[in-house]
Amino acid sequence: MTITKPTLIVTDRTGVDFALLFEDGISLKRFRKGYTIVAANARRTDREGEGKKAVVRIPAGQGGDVKVVPGSLERVTELGIVLDTEGLDRKCAACGKTEGTFMKCTGCGFAAYCGKDCQVTGWAELDHKSNCKVLKVLQDMSI
Repeated sequence: MTITKPTLIVTDRTGVDFALLFEDGISLKRFRKGYTIVAANARRTDREGEGKKAVVRIPAGQGGDVKVVPGSLERVTELGIVLDTEGLDRKCAACGKTEGTFMKCTGCGFAAYCGKDCQVTGWAELDHKSNCKVLKVLQDMSI
C-alpha cells in the first residue's frame, strides 16, 4: 500500500493499532511517541482483510483541531482528574498550606504556591516540571 497523505500509526487505550490519516498536508512534527492524541468526534473505520489496520480519517481543514498532549494517556487521565478537583488553587501544591496569598504557576496557571521556596520544591522535587505542559494543554482544551 502506498501512503500519499500524512499518516500516523497509533495505539488506542485497549492496545489496538490503527492508522490516523490526515486528508490535508498537515505537518506531523508536533506528534511524538508516548504522547496522547485527542481527536474530537473521530470515528474509526475497521477494514476487512488480514493485515489491514483500522483507519481514522481527519477531514481536510480539521487537522489543526487534533490536540497533542505531551504525556501518556495514563498521565493525562490522572492529571485530568486533578483538574476537576475544586479548591486546589487555594492550597500550596508543595507544602499544603491553605492560608495566605498564593502565586500560580505562570506555565499552566493551575499549581499554586505560597512562596518561592515552595515553587522551587514543587518544580524540581515534586515533579511539576513534567506535569506543567500536560496541565497547560488540558486547561486550554477545557477538560
